Amino acid sequence: MQFQKLFLLAVLTTALAMLGCGEESGTGGTPGSGGNPGSGGTPGTGGMPGTGGDPGTGGDPGGGNVMTGLYQMQMGNPWDQDSTGWAVCFYVNEATDALMVTNRCDVSFIFDPDDNSNDESNSFDIEVEKSDCNFNIGYEQAVSIDSNGRFAVTDFEPEPGFSGKLSFEGTINGTSASGTAKRDPAGGFGSLCEQSWTAELQQ
Repeated sequence: MQFQKLFLLAVLTTALAMLGCGEESGTGGTPGSGGNPGSGGTPGTGGMPGTGGDPGTGGDPGGGNVMTGLYQMQMGNPWDQDSTGWAVCFYVNEATDALMVTNRCDVSFIFDPDDNSNDESNSFDIEVEKSDCNFNIGYEQAVSIDSNGRFAVTDFEPEPGFSGKLSFEGTINGTSASGTAKRDPAGGFGSLCEQSWTAELQQ
């Protein structure tokens, strides 16, 4: 009996020891923190601005520097049928915007030593003698000059029954001028007759 008590005591002691000696449950670790948020990349820079094309160049400069007074020139002798030549004159008004009718513009009076009548008044006068044709233009009306120094009269008949049409044009640039004049038969007698001319302002 005493032995049984001792045996039960030993068993109980062993059982209690086993219960008291169990491992304690561990605590969970500290939760990890999230990483720092990433920063955005450096913004890209725009491309270099394009450059414009090369500036265009203007056309050939015209006239426009018009001066008042008588412009004239003679080349050769247009009054000699055995020779060739031309003579031209025109007069620019004070406003420099038109060729003005004046008795100072008469190529026969200016250049022909045998003609002293000076009985014509023109805004533009030209005498042309060529080996194959000849003509004269004595224009008796004012002719406008544009802002570029240009003037022109085309296809006019100096008198009823005239065979053909006459034209002239020119550009004034300072003290000099140049242009062309022509007689077009326009179905009448003769052939096209054209002459280039130059003139200088008379001081």
